[in-house]
Amino acid sequence: MPQALGPIPSDQEITERGGPITTYFRLRWQELIDSFTQVPTSAAIDTGVLDAALATTAAQTVTAAGVYRLGLYIQKITADGVSSSLTVTVGWTSRGVPLTKAFSALTTDTAGANDSHLWEIYVDANSDVTYAVAYASNTPGNMTYRANGALEKLA
Repeated sequence: MPQALGPIPSDQEITERGGPITTYFRLRWQELIDSFTQVPTSAAIDTGVLDAALATTAAQTVTAAGVYRLGLYIQKITADGVSSSLTVTVGWTSRGVPLTKAFSALTTDTAGANDSHLWEIYVDANSDVTYAVAYASNTPGNMTYRANGALEKLA
């Protein structure tokens, strides 16, 4: 769905003398085109920096059934120094069946280690899309991480 554009001033000329379209209207035209090419984000995910497991959290309660694209990115901010692991799990309900998907554990114990996932899922109306992160660190609380993502409804 396009974003709303501001009103056009009533005294704004559409064309220059001699016929070419004014720069103002060329910019407005581009603004309109850009608004149609942006994918609307239903929900943004940003956990902040964490040093423990993240319990199941609703990214969004979906009000309209359909296909959604979910993208998640996880990054270790501080390494444990010995060993650590993060596992992302996503949950949703599709055609009355509760589903989950656990991704491969991120076990590289270095600051900056990261992983990302992008996929489409069918989600029932009035159900939650959830995410959780399982956390393991040789020294509890030593490893820190951050998760970011977005949920988008596809047409």
